[in-house]
Amino acid sequence: GGAVSASGARRDAKKEKKEKTPEQREYMQCVSEWMAAAKAGTVPALDGQLGKASWLLHNRSEDCAESLLGNTALHWAAANGHLAAVEWLLLQGADVNGMNHGGSTPLHSAAAHARTHIVSALLDAGANTSATDESKETARDGAYRRGYRSVEAVIDRGTVTNLGYRWGEKSTRPDSVDAAKLAGNAAFTATDYVSYRTAVWHYTDALLLQPAPDVEAVLLSNRSAAHAKCGQYHAALEDADSCLRIRPDWGKGHGRRGAALQGLKDWKRAEAAYQEGLSHEPTSAQLLAGLEETLKRSG
Repeated sequence: GGAVSASGARRDAKKEKKEKTPEQREYMQCVSEWMAAAKAGTVPALDGQLGKASWLLHNRSEDCAESLLGNTALHWAAANGHLAAVEWLLLQGADVNGMNHGGSTPLHSAAAHARTHIVSALLDAGANTSATDESKETARDGAYRRGYRSVEAVIDRGTVTNLGYRWGEKSTRPDSVDAAKLAGNAAFTATDYVSYRTAVWHYTDALLLQPAPDVEAVLLSNRSAAHAKCGQYHAALEDADSCLRIRPDWGKGHGRRGAALQGLKDWKRAEAAYQEGLSHEPTSAQLLAGLEETLKRSG
């Protein structure tokens, strides 16, 4: 009657294996709370936990539920767009180029989630834009694949681009939104690809300085036009839509959306965009011309 079946023995062995020691449970709880604070961007909680356990800074959830991914706190804060937490972690000495188990850096995490301000902060902290993950993708590649053209523009602005122009020395950064906007406008008046691309960078710089909403809408509209001139119509549409979320009644914003959709040969939606713009500004020559062009090309 006291014999134990083979399956019963296996169950007992499995149960014994699963049971954690008090130390293991304490470690897992500590890591879980640390990573949760990073995901939420709660700096006071991060500060309190790091004060008790300095090893948390470089921890990658080893021997925890999320050990397969291997993200550090900086990866999580970057992915979730928590600028204050990212800056605090960097100040404590977090590795800006630390990799998770898939070879991704915090820059990959920020770029994959379209966290433009985080990308900029990581670049300023020395993030390596050439780092590739296990799929041989850079952070810029990941942004490109997902259609995050604004992230691409920020990475380009802070690195050596394939056009052979170096940007990113601190001295070239603008002192004000107005300065960057004026530089963008000046570049836009030229009629070549490099100038339009440069305009995108300047408008991106202005947007990174977090202008007031009405100025932000104008900058997004301008950058949409510059993207369209570069033939980057998905990016142009992304900026036009962001502009319209701020100023939904602005005819010019609808015109930018129409132009982007024209470039994508989405005639039906382009026509609707121009019509919507004309409902707000019925006498706009730009909107009327855009609508006429759309109807002509779609016919």
